[in-house]
Amino acid sequence: MTQFSDSESTKGFVTKLFVLVTALLVLAAGTAAFLIVHVFDRDLSPELDKKAAAIGRSVARQVAFAAEHGIPFEKLYGVEAFLDQVMRGNADIASIELADAAGRVRYAAGRKDTAAVDTDLLELPIDADGTNIGTVRVRISQAYLERELSGILYDVLIVLLVALLIAMELLLVVMAVSLFKPIEGISVVLERASYGDFRFRLPVDSHDEIGRLAEVYNSLARRLNEMFRQLVDDAEEVRLGQIDASIVRQVEGVVSRLTERFNFAQGKLLETFRPVSAHAVRAPLFVFIFAEEMSRPFLPIYIRELYTPIAGMSMQTAIGLPIAAFMLTIAVVTPIVGAVADRYGPRTMFLIGAVPSIIGYVGSAFAGGLFDLIGWRVLSGAGYAIVYLACQGYIAQNSLPESRAQGMAMFMGAVFAAGVCGPALGGILADQIGMRSTFVVSGGLCVAAALALIWLLPADAIEPEEGLRRVKLSDFRVVLTSPGFSALVVFIAIPNKVALTGFLFFLAPLFLDQLGNTSSETGRVMMIYGACTALLTPLAARFADSVRGHRHIVTVGCGLAGLGLLPILLQPSTALLVVGVLFFGIGHAMSIAPQLALVPESCPQACAELGHTTVLGVFRILERLGSVIGPFVASLLIGIGGPVVATAGMGALVLAGAILFGLYHLARPGSRAVVLEGRSP
Repeated sequence: MTQFSDSESTKGFVTKLFVLVTALLVLAAGTAAFLIVHVFDRDLSPELDKKAAAIGRSVARQVAFAAEHGIPFEKLYGVEAFLDQVMRGNADIASIELADAAGRVRYAAGRKDTAAVDTDLLELPIDADGTNIGTVRVRISQAYLERELSGILYDVLIVLLVALLIAMELLLVVMAVSLFKPIEGISVVLERASYGDFRFRLPVDSHDEIGRLAEVYNSLARRLNEMFRQLVDDAEEVRLGQIDASIVRQVEGVVSRLTERFNFAQGKLLETFRPVSAHAVRAPLFVFIFAEEMSRPFLPIYIRELYTPIAGMSMQTAIGLPIAAFMLTIAVVTPIVGAVADRYGPRTMFLIGAVPSIIGYVGSAFAGGLFDLIGWRVLSGAGYAIVYLACQGYIAQNSLPESRAQGMAMFMGAVFAAGVCGPALGGILADQIGMRSTFVVSGGLCVAAALALIWLLPADAIEPEEGLRRVKLSDFRVVLTSPGFSALVVFIAIPNKVALTGFLFFLAPLFLDQLGNTSSETGRVMMIYGACTALLTPLAARFADSVRGHRHIVTVGCGLAGLGLLPILLQPSTALLVVGVLFFGIGHAMSIAPQLALVPESCPQACAELGHTTVLGVFRILERLGSVIGPFVASLLIGIGGPVVATAGMGALVLAGAILFGLYHLARPGSRAVVLEGRSP
């Protein structure tokens, strides 16, 4: 049996189309970025000159006022303190100098090297009673101008990158819905017809070439079914007419052979065949995950603003509560919802999950305190778990066993793409419209995701199936008796989840804020992690499969993730935090897929007894414990030695786990890697 979606010609067409569209979008985006930055460069410098002139005139008026009241220019008191105060509120000013009529500098604030080439000088006279008594010299910092332009350039590029990815997602969905899905339906129905099955008609959703082809086939199938029904009716008339028995037997034999050879509709109406596509949930999933990822760069800062002292609890611990509550809700809701999800189907479950998510985001925007926010984050976590399970269930139901890994790769591709775009754009929005408004935007995106799903996945496109075996408490005892599984969970899975939520979600935004970074800059740093996982995870998975070295790749990857966080001990700086996030992302990208492949390998007896799906369910629940405790571990380390020690402590935890995992397997020389085909993150 052939599948149109698997044909090489289709793959080649899709590849060429995506390359062409990507090239055109990149060219357009690059041109737009250049023009936008050029406009800012042209307009920003004159605006800074106007501002500097206004500051200079204000200072000149103050000095002139004092001189007009009899205070000599050279005996002014508190001038430098006044100038320092002016400087503190104007980062674009490099220095302010007051020179007397002879040109000697009497008072100054700001940089001492005011003759540096990276400043623009603006001179304004100081006139008192019509006499010039001196000059105000205001120097504009070119370094500030360059930083502003760089920030604008980064923001523009990020917005364009997000637009590019969204455009690609939309292109993929449009092609899947309007081209690949109808053609796959035609292919399947024609293939069934080639085997004599004429029970189905094709949906006619358009009047293009595909729609006309479907109409032609429907006419043919309807005519064949009408002819068969007419033949059956004629045979019945022959039998009732008591014609020669031999003729009756011949006619009945013809009808019998036709019935055995062909399948026709039982009634007058043919059943409509509606093909399903795994891509139907990709765009809604991307938008939904995007909504959650937008709050990553500023959520700890937002929590800190809502914090009021709580007896017996440090501020760091309190900041970790909403993050931990979100993760705990996912861990608790996932097995509960998994037990009932198949009764309703993925479409219904997605829409159910969107409701608490929307309420949670909007509620977070209007939260009046810490405990309000915890409640709203619990709602968001419940919705996140339901939607995530719904999309996974849709992929499982509508993918053939041999293509299920590809379906899950498509699923994870949407998650990774959202992880790249969400933090960066969320940081920009938080700076421009505020953190509360950004939560409202997240709620709006969830509404858009639900509407997209309603359009892409009609109610009759899925058929709820009987649920798979669900995880029970006794399963944990069976699985944890396998030493290899316990080592994987204790040394690898839990430490890495602790570091993910403790460092990346909790500590990094606070640390970057302390170092003077804006939400936009924090979002760009966190975007590095998403980019690493999106680009390197599939490559690492293929490499681990090709060399049959899942265990070694996991050990090395986790070691890199931990090592990258240790250099912060040398000096607390944004650059070293960027290095840490980069290595953390590379390490996780290396270990995500091989880690899942190691799960059934580490406990073959438990897999034989419970099944791979149940064992993976146990693994997921246990690793989520690390996600829950991560913020609390980070807050404890902050209390001990501040963010530097906390960051290094997270790295040491991951590195120690990797070392112990490697030593455990070195002590078991008989263990060897087993390649598990079709395993995907």
